[in-house]
Amino acid sequence: MYNFKIWCHYIQLVQLGDQDALLQLARLTFYGINNVRQNLNLSFEFIKMAANVGNINAFNIIGYMYIKGIGTEVDKDKGLYYLFKAAKNGHSDAQYSLSCYFDFIGNNYLCKEYLKQSAKNGNAKAKLKMMESELKILNLNRKRKKQIH
Repeated sequence: MYNFKIWCHYIQLVQLGDQDALLQLARLTFYGINNVRQNLNLSFEFIKMAANVGNINAFNIIGYMYIKGIGTEVDKDKGLYYLFKAAKNGHSDAQYSLSCYFDFIGNNYLCKEYLKQSAKNGNAKAKLKMMESELKILNLNRKRKKQIH
């Protein structure tokens, strides 16, 4: 059973062209909150609608949903397509996800490039990972200097 009042509110906003209302409907149906029944397939459809009208956050979310098969069949190619699209538009979470993907497949160059972009765009996880990487390099340099002396 859907909470009719909440449902109508967001549907009206969608009709007025509010892309974020589509994301809110997706969130409500994804988590099943505010007396709205959980429905992952419907959640996916709302995200897809938001992506179809160019919502950058939706590109990131639908990419993840395709990769994990949440509310849809697994389709890694479509998932990566949407992550690339979000990353190209400056979405720091998508950039971080792509950095992790390229790290996983062993492409260090693209891993670092997407990590830098993500950190530059304010992603806290990317900033932390870059700091950890810099600390490792500093520690390695210190060890080398000790070995030389």
